[in-house]
Amino acid sequence: LRAIQEQVAGLPWVATARVSRQWPDTLDVTVTEEEPAARWGADGLLNAQGRLFIRHTTHIPAELPRLAGPEGSEAEVAARYVAIHEKLVERGLGIAALELDGRGAWTMLLSNGIGVRLGSQDVDIRLARFFEALDSVVAPVAVDVQVVDMRYTNGFSVGWKQQRSARSTTDEDLPALTRSREA
Repeated sequence: LRAIQEQVAGLPWVATARVSRQWPDTLDVTVTEEEPAARWGADGLLNAQGRLFIRHTTHIPAELPRLAGPEGSEAEVAARYVAIHEKLVERGLGIAALELDGRGAWTMLLSNGIGVRLGSQDVDIRLARFFEALDSVVAPVAVDVQVVDMRYTNGFSVGWKQQRSARSTTDEDLPALTRSREA
């Protein structure tokens, strides 16, 4: 029974398996399937615990967020995704993609199409600063924002979409907090 249970549990799409004997001549096999919570890389699937349970698949649900990182970083990337996702949901947004590169730098793509560069150092501090900037500066002009770069020590930069750079920006286009102040 143990060998059968181990074989069934070893299948990639099986989360848990239980095998028992029904006397005299029946086996009862109970299987719980893995449920994909995110895509991993180009064609892998992660479960809710951040475990890569299928490395290559042909069917990936389109609604799943895309996570990526070096081999072995699946749980770390999934944990970071959950922490960020909760804060974005409060703001009516989500994460379309989150990536940890080989140098340890984080980047994400929000559900509204805005890219965010967090870098590799002080990521939690930069995330806190990003949410502050998102609430006060970025949200009012989000439709014109292409990327927010948080890799600066005490600030951030905004990359505008093409149509915004083609026209002139006035103080009235920006939230009050970003307008220049006279001393």
